This record gives sequence, structure tokens and C-alpha cells, in this order.
Amino acid sequence: MSSDEEMMLALGYQRQNMLANRMNSNKHHSCKPNNMHISRLIYKENAPIQNGGGYRMGSCTFSIKNLFRFFEIVFPLLLVLIVGLTPKVCGYTFAVHQTCKGWTQEGQPITADRFSLTDEKVYLYFNISWPSVQEYEQKWGQIPTFQKGLISAGRIEESFQMATLRISLMDPSQTVVNSFGTRIMHKVACKPPGCISSAFLEILTITNQTKNGRWKLNWYDGNQLIFTNEFVVGEEEIAPEQTFLEKYGLLIGAILVVIAVVAVAAYIFIRKKKAPEVPKPAAQSV
Repeated sequence: MSSDEEMMLALGYQRQNMLANRMNSNKHHSCKPNNMHISRLIYKENAPIQNGGGYRMGSCTFSIKNLFRFFEIVFPLLLVLIVGLTPKVCGYTFAVHQTCKGWTQEGQPITADRFSLTDEKVYLYFNISWPSVQEYEQKWGQIPTFQKGLISAGRIEESFQMATLRISLMDPSQTVVNSFGTRIMHKVACKPPGCISSAFLEILTITNQTKNGRWKLNWYDGNQLIFTNEFVVGEEEIAPEQTFLEKYGLLIGAILVVIAVVAVAAYIFIRKKKAPEVPKPAAQSV
């Protein structure tokens, strides 16, 4: 082999090595580099993009604008989720609600759940904690002019339907006899000023015509029942206790009928199964 041929062969090997090195270098610049090449990749390729907007790592671009766009979409969704999962608590609270015959000289309720026909009235003593005047007007109603700034009063009479609150009194026959469009309250306290927070509400005047039995007072907020107070006037009619046969007689009769039907059906099925087959007469030859 001449010297010229040896030189051409060496140049060919050198070109092949350069191509192989270049191919290995391109593999190192992929979007998912191996762990052993990360430091080299960041050192060589972390360069700012001339047109702005981010940094280039190999052929992958991390854009700050895209990050802001991501948070603009995700943050409102997270906020809606958090608000939806947060339990909603009613602003006002009933600290006390109990039936009573009246009050002491100190203004304390004389509680009772049974009343005789000689008692004159049945009251509901209530105590509500109002967080603000706005909450009161949204639930109870607009504060009248004479009541604004009021701290306490011996007696207040209202004649308007409350905003969302609703009261109903049911007699022993479960008939609504009073929906309290007019409310008479005694020993009234207002906190905040002008907002009725505690009082003795007249719920029933007892007469000789008052039905004996169990009465119910229901207090609603819209369609939601907040509480129920029950009380008895006079003698409560207690239904006599039923005997065992009165309670379960009908059920026992139905069970006996089913057993009888099953027994008859089983008897008929067994008789058909055991019935002997009648042999056919043999044909006579002529």
C-alpha cells in the first residue's frame, strides 16, 4: 500500500470518528437527558432565548408566561372547591327557646311544659344572638322607626310578616291555629340596639274552649325547621295500649293463609306424582 493510500484511509477513519462523536453529542441534548449528563447539559445549554420569555434546556423551553397562565386557570378552580367544601354556618343562633307560664320579678322565665285550664297564657321565651343589624333585617324584617336604637322595652306588638323567619302553632289535631302575623312580646331586650334578641312571646291564651292535649310550636327559617317546642294543655288523651292480638293479629292471619295455600299446592303436586299409570290395552289380533 502506498503512502497516499494510507493517508486517505487515515482521513476516512478520522471522519468516521468525528461523525460518531457528533451523533453522541446530539443524543446528550434530548428533552429527557440521562441523570449522568444533566450537569453537562445545564452547563452548556442554559442560555436565555433571544426573543424573551424563558430559558432553553436542550431543545425544551420553560416559559414563565405559561406558568402564569397555568395558575390563572387552576387558582379559581381551587378557590371554588375550597369555598364549596367550607361548611356554611347560620349567622344568628338561638341560645334559648322554652315554653313558660310567665317570668319572675328578676325577669327569669318560669318554665313549664304542662298547663292547666286555669293558667291564663302560654309564652315562648327565646334568646337570639344577632351578629349584625343587616342579618336581623334580612331574617326578621325591617326595623320600625320607633324601634331604632331601642335597647329594651316592657311590651312590643308587631303586625307584619317576618322576612324569612316563620312561626306556626299546631293544636292537638295537628291543625295550624296561629301563624303569628301579629306578635305580642313582653320583657323585650334588643342587642344590637333595635334588634329583638330576647322576649316572652305570647303563643296561646287558654280558655274553656281550648283543646286538651299536646300542642306544637314550630319555628322555621324559610322551609328549614329550626326547632319545635311541645307542651300539653289540660289532660292529654293517651291511646290505650294494644294487646298482642290487636297488634299482630292481621299479620298472623296472613301468614296462616299463605301456609295453608302452600300446603294444599304441595299435596296436589305429590298426588299427581304418585298416581299410577294405567297400562294401555294390548291390540287384539283378528
